[in-house]
Amino acid sequence: MSNVVRHSIAYSYKVGDTIERFNSCNPEEQAAIEMHIAKVIVESFVEPADHDYLAARSLAIGGLHRSFYWSATQAIEKYLKAFLLLHGISVRDFSHDLSKLLEVAKNCKSGFADIDISPNSDLSLPSHFTLSQLKLDQFIQLLQKYGSPSNRYNNYGAIYDTGHLFALDSLVYRLRSKMQLPCIEMSFHMRLSADFQRYLYENNPYFAPAHFAHAELPNPLFPLSAGGNMPHWEFLQRSDTMLYLFPKQWLKKHMKINF
Repeated sequence: MSNVVRHSIAYSYKVGDTIERFNSCNPEEQAAIEMHIAKVIVESFVEPADHDYLAARSLAIGGLHRSFYWSATQAIEKYLKAFLLLHGISVRDFSHDLSKLLEVAKNCKSGFADIDISPNSDLSLPSHFTLSQLKLDQFIQLLQKYGSPSNRYNNYGAIYDTGHLFALDSLVYRLRSKMQLPCIEMSFHMRLSADFQRYLYENNPYFAPAHFAHAELPNPLFPLSAGGNMPHWEFLQRSDTMLYLFPKQWLKKHMKINF
């Protein structure tokens, strides 16, 4: 059964299943112990996830799409691990595999598989611009590919449109809602510059204050974009002629690359 700690964080871990002496503590002591656990989970996973999420938004708005995926993947991994920890599931032996984390989360709580990550209905999107409309599993697969450690070296490039940013906004909001987390501003300790406040709030009705004036889309400060790039190594894979084969052989001996 879920309990409530400071800031109404939802959790269902049972400390007594891990530490037998916990059951001999009085209710006030038990509540304090549970609160300390929740606070560490928030500081270790949720706050860094919120920072990664803001970084992802900033990078997407700025046009650095491969870096957007890296930060977005980092954020979703941490949110999922926080969710599992708050349900008493150890994450010590999990790798960075988002699909596995998502599968465990789905098994942990009903309704998880049905999370809607379509763009917020309050967004005013121009009819002539088509954005990706992604399902949860599709988006997780994109994050795993383009946000993977291998893509630090541009192994996969990045296929992106602004629909991916809006999918991230929706997913982050719904994951945070499932954990009943404090407002996202708490993670930044109220010290965001005006620029980063704009990156967090602009065309993001989930988190923007009610009085925030969203700029009409598209605009120079928040472009709607679509595109991608193919790494040159993919071009080299098209042929095994000497002109292509020798570069591949040399590169395989000198760097980690997925030929």
